[in-house]
Amino acid sequence: MALEDAQAVRAVADALSAAAGTYHEKWKAGIGDGSIDPADAMLHVGKEQALRQNAAQMYVQAAALAGQEVGETQAGLEGAIRDADQAIAKMKQAAAAIELIGDLVTLAAAITARKPRLALAAVKELRDDLKQVRPA
Repeated sequence: MALEDAQAVRAVADALSAAAGTYHEKWKAGIGDGSIDPADAMLHVGKEQALRQNAAQMYVQAAALAGQEVGETQAGLEGAIRDADQAIAKMKQAAAAIELIGDLVTLAAAITARKPRLALAAVKELRDDLKQVRPA
């Protein structure tokens, strides 16, 4: 079974590191109490170092997987941001269209009511809104 999740790989690395620490304590205690011959100490040091080296390699693998996961997450976020930007642009266009329609309705109402000042104000508002929609 391949470990593909950074957390799972780190958990294995933590377990190897803890095992190396326990092994270190046991062989040192064995030398101290005479159950392990001091001449065999180098054999135990080598085994402990192999455990620690395996743990270190697993930590490197976990870091690489975490970097991959962050990259995938970042790509997803960038896509979502692009989609949101497009949606916002469409909303701004719709808002501008609604504002232009409102200006036209105001102009029509002013003309129907025979209010030249209101009609002139509506024309100016319409002109300003058109400039915002289509900058010169």
